[in-house]
Amino acid sequence: YNKASGDIVVSLDDDGQTPADEVYSLIDKLNEGYDVVYASYDHKQHSSARNLGTKLNNMMCEKLLGKPKGLTITSYFVAKRFVIDEIKKYSNSYAYVPGLVLRTTNSIASVQLIIEQEKREIRI
Repeated sequence: YNKASGDIVVSLDDDGQTPADEVYSLIDKLNEGYDVVYASYDHKQHSSARNLGTKLNNMMCEKLLGKPKGLTITSYFVAKRFVIDEIKKYSNSYAYVPGLVLRTTNSIASVQLIIEQEKREIRI
């Protein structure tokens, strides 16, 4: 985030399942007046243990951080500059980015993306 210089910052993971070409769906939603927009997925290939961990994490975010029910938080999101600037102020190791986002703004939405099977496969 320290190297990002735009008014809108895109954050995504590198597991090959994130449809980076869908970024404009997130930006369009951001332009409706939100400060942060997360991508949510119809289906992502993860182990049962990871899916359980995600459910527990969501419950804890709702109870401890005030995450609105129904809001999906993923590693793929777009945010306005001021949100990223607030995240950068956190100087401790192992920052919990969703928590920093939730303490910065309540103007958060998510957009469901459909990931086609052929996009999930990485061909060499």
